[in-house]
Amino acid sequence: MDEHVKDRRYLKSMERHRTDEDVRWAESRAERGQTTTGDYLYGVSLPPSSSSDDENSPSYSSRRVYVDAEDEYFGLWTRFLNHAPRPYDNVRPKSIHESYDGRPRVWFVANRDIVPGDELCFDYGDDYWLDGDDVV
Repeated sequence: MDEHVKDRRYLKSMERHRTDEDVRWAESRAERGQTTTGDYLYGVSLPPSSSSDDENSPSYSSRRVYVDAEDEYFGLWTRFLNHAPRPYDNVRPKSIHESYDGRPRVWFVANRDIVPGDELCFDYGDDYWLDGDDVV
């Protein structure tokens, strides 16, 4: 989803801008007992718009799309990847803004041997945390 859809669906301040599709999305989640916290979103940067080659232009700035793994029927096992700061993480996320079917893809690559029972963790990054969060 793009940033506008993400904001309408997850930010209380944007709730009044929800479309009929957003309402159906929320109802579908509720009917299936799925939450809508926004805690399982992963941002994928898109390349700059080809309409602007000027790096100082506001439209040149990085755009993002978001992969939503919160719905257990679509997010599957990725919902269970936890946070660990570097160098304590054992997987690193990789992403591509457009794969073979035109959609973004996210995958994780082990950065060390992983044995059965290891918790899979990656560094969520500074932009995940809210002011006042106690990050360990």
